[in-house]
Amino acid sequence: MHALKFTIKAILCMNYKQLFATAREVHKRTHKPVLFILIDIVYCGLKYGSGYMDYLVMELYNLSRAQRDTYMTRGRSNQLVRALNDRAYWHFFEDKTEFLTRFSAYLNRAWINLKTADEQAFEAFCEGRERMMVKPVDGDGGNGVERILLADYPDKKALYRKLIDNNQTLCEEYVVQHPALSAIYPDSVNTLRIVSVVREDGGVDITRCLVRFGSGGVVDNISSGGMAALIDSKTGQIIKPAYDENGSTHYVHPITGAPIVGVVIPMFDEVLQMVTRAAKEVPQVRYCAWDVAVCENGPVFIEGNQYPGAEIQQLPPHNENNTGIWPVYKKYLKI
Repeated sequence: MHALKFTIKAILCMNYKQLFATAREVHKRTHKPVLFILIDIVYCGLKYGSGYMDYLVMELYNLSRAQRDTYMTRGRSNQLVRALNDRAYWHFFEDKTEFLTRFSAYLNRAWINLKTADEQAFEAFCEGRERMMVKPVDGDGGNGVERILLADYPDKKALYRKLIDNNQTLCEEYVVQHPALSAIYPDSVNTLRIVSVVREDGGVDITRCLVRFGSGGVVDNISSGGMAALIDSKTGQIIKPAYDENGSTHYVHPITGAPIVGVVIPMFDEVLQMVTRAAKEVPQVRYCAWDVAVCENGPVFIEGNQYPGAEIQQLPPHNENNTGIWPVYKKYLKI
């Protein structure tokens, strides 16, 4: 019933302009007729619960039916979230200030919320700092995230009003990442995306580990121009190349030329220990994706996500034998 409701809602709310743009993009890649592609997109939606972005990003158009059935599509991801994450507790992750408050022990940085802080408090926060990161409290995908060089804004009251007007009301102390990650790309904080599931017995499984890199900007989100590479969840070594929104694969960073594959993430054991502890903090939200920055003094959280996302966990170069991760998660649903 949930799958049917999801499909009907997807049809009613679909961005048909983007659907046709997706079909044309697949046509460019495969030379298959656009009509055939549109029919196949609809088929995959009905059969596997996928959306047109699933079809494009996961390259379902290249897969057999048996291979497609191994992928965690958007519909299946929603099914998993509904089963494992109690909606009454999502607010700890949806509102960034609530996340920073609830998980304050894992941050090691100062922050201020301009929705509750006045101009004087903001000026005090800026005192002695060279830069800071600002963002909306409820944004996603890197939207609205900006690095502020405070020397560029001598009038802090004017900066305060600017940030309020832009809805960039969350201001955070700038995170200085580990030199090993900065060497690959220095202009963004290159975060790890660690996905965890709390089992019914209270144990924690780490189900997917990735590292994201910026590429010309100050954020590392794929939707904002970044890229993601797969990490071995036991060794911390990057074992698969980075992949970006344009469908390009990168064994070395396209701007710095630094190698990506083969790099070992520093302090990776500490990262896993931190995530394992934090996953039990809100046990009503069992399935989470944690964005982690690795600093010289250890890992810290940037944010958490109660919707871990299906696409980033199954980027084409990361899937062995064109096999998705649905079998990994399906067992938690007992189906």
